[in-house]
Amino acid sequence: RDKWSNKVEFILCCVGLSVGLGNIWRFPYLTYENGGGDPFLLPYILLLTVIGRPIYYMELILGQFSSFGTLKAFKCIPAGRGVGMAMVYSVFFIALYYNVILSYALTYLYYSFWKVLPWTRCDPAWANENCYVRKEGNCTNATETATQQFFYRRVLALSSGIDELGNIQPELAVSLFVAWFCIFLIISKGVQSSGKV
Repeated sequence: RDKWSNKVEFILCCVGLSVGLGNIWRFPYLTYENGGGDPFLLPYILLLTVIGRPIYYMELILGQFSSFGTLKAFKCIPAGRGVGMAMVYSVFFIALYYNVILSYALTYLYYSFWKVLPWTRCDPAWANENCYVRKEGNCTNATETATQQFFYRRVLALSSGIDELGNIQPELAVSLFVAWFCIFLIISKGVQSSGKV
């Protein structure tokens, strides 16, 4: 079984598993939607302390003690036979979800190298009559900024409804492929490559 080359890599990998995109952009939204500080944060911290962290540490200890992966480690516990498979499935579906968001970020990274940022103007190729640029102050009868229209009409190219499938967006497809290829490179050599990221 592969071992971590030093403790810092192990700790940083654990932090990387604990702190993800959800902590950065989803948690503040959930806090706001569920009443803000006291009504949401106190039960959240209580449940995190009583349930979340003990399970997290149990998972770490079980993996370190048994030197097995997720599937084999939980076979040691008769009551936890399905837990390992459930964890693998949940990580897979979370990776699907987060890689789509990562593909948006990579697409915007690509567009940010253009001489003129495309979301700072209303391009007739994708904008409609409701598009306006805030710094120009032409918001007489406008409902969407150039940034909103760029995302929905150019990057996503949303269809008119659920009955219309729409087309594959080449930039997003390439970005999604790059994101999955990066994940492949990171996990291809196991602990040696993932500890360096």
